Amino acid sequence: MKIAIITSAGLSGAGAISDYLLSREDFVSPFKKKVDYKQDYEFRILHDPFGIDHLYNSFYKNFSVNNAAYAFHQFCLYTKNLKNLKDVKTNEKIYNNNFFLELSKYTKKIIKLSYYGLPQHFRIQMKKMDRIKWRIQNFNNQKFAQDTNFYNMVIPVSEKEFLIHTKFFLKKIINVNNPSQKKNIVIDQGANFWNPESVNKYFDNSKVIQVIRDPKGVFSSMKTRKSLSYPGNNIKLFVKWFKETKLIERKIQGKKTLKIKFEQFITNHHTVKKKINKYLKIKNIKNKI
Repeated sequence: MKIAIITSAGLSGAGAISDYLLSREDFVSPFKKKVDYKQDYEFRILHDPFGIDHLYNSFYKNFSVNNAAYAFHQFCLYTKNLKNLKDVKTNEKIYNNNFFLELSKYTKKIIKLSYYGLPQHFRIQMKKMDRIKWRIQNFNNQKFAQDTNFYNMVIPVSEKEFLIHTKFFLKKIINVNNPSQKKNIVIDQGANFWNPESVNKYFDNSKVIQVIRDPKGVFSSMKTRKSLSYPGNNIKLFVKWFKETKLIERKIQGKKTLKIKFEQFITNHHTVKKKINKYLKIKNIKNKI
């Protein structure tokens, strides 16, 4: 089972690459509830703020007791809110109960030690009612912070164990919709565009396709869609933003990332498809897209 992870900086044509792969009979999306798994959903839990990669970096690359606790606290809040994520067309929830069951198992396995606490960075952010509750509970210093349940302090398992548990969790949620493992997997927006290969450590057989687009096309999409996260309302601001983000000049490190220009995929479709197929080591076959 091959895993193709598609990434772009947004509004750059990543969906077109995903659509091409999903038009083949040998690829499916793992996050589709219907019988037909040919409709794709973005899967950002790996690289979103407070996602798995943020958790990994806080646990092992920039560890402190407070960093680990804060990252885990935010990860739990972030994943809890995934329950509210729905398909804009069908209004169906994207992630089913099985996903959250496996997620619950995963969050327990990656923590070695857990206890309650109230570090300063959390106390200064406490809501007014929580501060009042703490003062009542702590009247005359009668209670330890560890006797409350305001905030979870954690110590993670080893880095090796974390990667093992993360790989297992991802396999479980992928295989729910691909139980025979006979088809390859497309994960749309599953990697950080600016650091695409960081997600490969979470999979045994993954490759990233990084999609870039001409800035005129990017701006046009931003303006048309009234983008929520990008400066599509002001051309001068967009030009500065585009230069600073260096969307086209990104240099690829390693052999597990392929850069594709969206315009070439559209205008020279047959040749670029063969390039993608060769990179993923899949057959050249006739398909609908």
